[in-house]
Amino acid sequence: MNGKLWLTAGIFVVILAVIVALAFLAISENQVSLQIAVLLLAGGAIVGFDYFVIKPALLASAKDKAKQYCEAGQILDPKLHAKLCKTLGSAPKDPEAAELKKKLDDLPIKPE
Repeated sequence: MNGKLWLTAGIFVVILAVIVALAFLAISENQVSLQIAVLLLAGGAIVGFDYFVIKPALLASAKDKAKQYCEAGQILDPKLHAKLCKTLGSAPKDPEAAELKKKLDDLPIKPE
């Protein structure tokens, strides 16, 4: 993971610590409204972590593997090829991902 992803992951760890502290406060004070707010914050943090950390990390990994396939000149594992194309296709605004997806589609599949 690059530095930007580490920074984003660190921010989410801090947010998680605040949510846990609020959860303990809500339980100790027995405040239902605060408990509901903590649940909503936890859900938002999970969705945000997936969107800002997990998906970019998966895309970066897919780019690296796609580059290896392109250098090899053929597709060794058709299932991994389909997974990489799906991951690279999920980022239409990323020109590098679009270029790698196009190159992967043009590669021949290794006969078994």
